[in-house]
Amino acid sequence: MRLFFWILFIAASCTFIDDPHFEVDVRLKISVDEFYRQAEIRGVNVSRELIVRVGDINSVGLFKPRKGLPVIIISRSFVESSTDSLALQYIVFHEMGHFMGRKHNTDFSIMNPNKYAGEYRSDFEKRVQLIDELFK
Repeated sequence: MRLFFWILFIAASCTFIDDPHFEVDVRLKISVDEFYRQAEIRGVNVSRELIVRVGDINSVGLFKPRKGLPVIIISRSFVESSTDSLALQYIVFHEMGHFMGRKHNTDFSIMNPNKYAGEYRSDFEKRVQLIDELFK
């Protein structure tokens, strides 16, 4: 019986070790999970090889495409002071767009920095359109 539990433990450990490295600050988990859910709905496969954390930066969000694991940092002051979950989601989606290779633009897009944050938060149909555009 003990042998069975050891085999089960080793098998579970191997599965955990073999999983891609994916680290998300608990305060950002809902927004990051929603990003992956929206990607899946649209049939877009986005890597989970990254770190998403809260940190002290001079902007609300930052994407660092570094060697090894890319890092997304969301401003600690924004996270700790905001009660607007859709504003946080907009910022996370924007930075995740950089992770997918998207650059800033001047279109109707989440990648147009801060231009459509208000509509994203207040207009459900526009939010869906912006998310569709992100994953096109």
